[in-house]
Amino acid sequence: MRIIYLPLVLCLLSASLCFSQNKVEHYYNYYWRECPMDDARFYSLEKKTDSGWFKTDFFINLKRLQMMGLYEDKESTMPNGTFYWFYPDGTVKSSGQYVHSKKTGVWMSYFPDKGIKDSDSYTDGHLSGASLGWYSNGSAKDSLNLDTNGNGVYISWFDNGNPSSAGRYVDFNKHQGKWQYFHKNGKLSSLEMYDHDKLIDKNYFDEDGNPMSDTTNNDTPAEFVGGAKGWRKYISENIFFPGGYEFKIGSEAFVLVSGSVNEEGKIIDVEVNAPIVPAIDKIVVAALKNSPAWHPARAHNRDVYGTASQLVFASQSYYQ
Repeated sequence: MRIIYLPLVLCLLSASLCFSQNKVEHYYNYYWRECPMDDARFYSLEKKTDSGWFKTDFFINLKRLQMMGLYEDKESTMPNGTFYWFYPDGTVKSSGQYVHSKKTGVWMSYFPDKGIKDSDSYTDGHLSGASLGWYSNGSAKDSLNLDTNGNGVYISWFDNGNPSSAGRYVDFNKHQGKWQYFHKNGKLSSLEMYDHDKLIDKNYFDEDGNPMSDTTNNDTPAEFVGGAKGWRKYISENIFFPGGYEFKIGSEAFVLVSGSVNEEGKIIDVEVNAPIVPAIDKIVVAALKNSPAWHPARAHNRDVYGTASQLVFASQSYYQ
């Protein structure tokens, strides 16, 4: 897909943007907190139209769109219309429609290589109908089908095609009745009973399918094998500024990156959330992808996908 950038991007090159009742500017840092222009990583322009306030957010350093959509109010709290979000390279990250602040219709999200990540169906702000998810390798990840009352069936799979979980939801997000969870080899890991999201009974099974006497909750998030100290050491040894960039004393630069840890402890699906410049972003992404093993997240007595802690690359600022 070719993205055609709006002429508004030229506004980033001008230091004389005017303020008026029909135009509002904001500058944000890498965590989307408002900040002075010189410290900004994102630039936002809201312009009054006959239909409302049209907002465009930009990656400042890349001079590319990050988001575009229409709001009913100048404060950008009431979305109303079709919205698009973009990756730093300009490809679409996600899209969907709001009607008076409520999601409606089909919402889509994509991996950086343009493969479909999620397709969710909404009615009046609630998931309704069929919602599907995929892994970056193209295999099915999960399937949810809800009626207008929020009652329906959820099924998920591991990326090797084996089942991961299956059960029913009521009231849109409450577990109800029997839920089954599986190890990646296809064997049952946990059998749980719920009453409107309240766990009332569970049984654990080892990777051979044998019942376990100990059903103590062992859920944990993904964690680097060497702990926080080991992670800092790894990052300090594997992230550097490339040639052609110099330090400016007294400032800081950050690359904000996120990813997931799979069941084998490998970081996958790395995304740059707050880029600096491609050369530096590439080094940070490579360090994350080549990371030594992590302890995978555990849930329902088996290893599962988990979100890696966001990597923040902090050092002195640079200029070219």
